[in-house]
Amino acid sequence: MKIYLNNVPLAKGLAHKESPTGLSLKTHQQVQMSHALRAAQVSTYSRGNTETAITFKVKRTHPDIQTAIAFTLTHASALDGRSGKVFFTDETNAQAPQGFTLLNASLQVTQAYLSGRNSYHTYTLVGGKIINK
Repeated sequence: MKIYLNNVPLAKGLAHKESPTGLSLKTHQQVQMSHALRAAQVSTYSRGNTETAITFKVKRTHPDIQTAIAFTLTHASALDGRSGKVFFTDETNAQAPQGFTLLNASLQVTQAYLSGRNSYHTYTLVGGKIINK
């Protein structure tokens, strides 16, 4: 799977050996609750403003340890303030790749660690609804 925040690659996909792992999704909607006096139960009203949080991990293998260190230390700051659309492209069917878009998204959390020539990044993106591309 390829994942891009606007035109910035977060996971370049199978061809680059950068497929996400541990992809998880959590949605949340604002709900107003009404507690009427002497009512037997509450009433709820969905406000319909969906919030979606997606978390995933990406492993990258670098040509040498120095490159891995530099990427691990600078990658998160290169993504500061990025927001827009997140594009997900499922590459499992090469003849008909399937695409999805997370609207109004921002990068909320980036975590990184280093092991030899490998860097590991965990991303959390928060946005609105996910639609078919």
